[in-house]
Amino acid sequence: WTAGKIPKDKLEHYQRTAAAADYYEKHPEIHADEPFQDPLSMVNFLRKNRKDESSLGYLALSLWTAGKIPNDKLEHYQRTAGAADYALDKQEIIENQIRQAYTQTSKLPHEHGFMAELKRRMDRSLFTQKRNPNLEISDSYFNLVMRCAMVMYGAEIVKTH
Repeated sequence: WTAGKIPKDKLEHYQRTAAAADYYEKHPEIHADEPFQDPLSMVNFLRKNRKDESSLGYLALSLWTAGKIPNDKLEHYQRTAGAADYALDKQEIIENQIRQAYTQTSKLPHEHGFMAELKRRMDRSLFTQKRNPNLEISDSYFNLVMRCAMVMYGAEIVKTH
């Protein structure tokens, strides 16, 4: 809180943003040539290029400070990055759920409604909130997690199963 110039309730936000900008400057491995047009391409880029265990959401903030994410899309990109982190944290569970659900589905991967049926056959009680493991993640977040999981590793499971 510098001489009253930054409101106290915004100080943590500014500190985090400044640290993310510093991170970007110190880590050329995440320097993208062009701005990202969609969050999943950003997630794939960061997964391939990050050299530490920083969360994908934090790295998205770093990219945003460098102008690599549209100003009005930061929240969407960070939400997708967080869903990708969740999918990576729960990868073993999700892979098992995909395999099990795939054996029960009547649709093929290229057919309309395949993903909806696959997700319906999964045990949603396994998809809990990180901060409150007694609560399941929301339907919209589950859909985003599964979208990320399918892009990162699920499509390969379905293809080879």
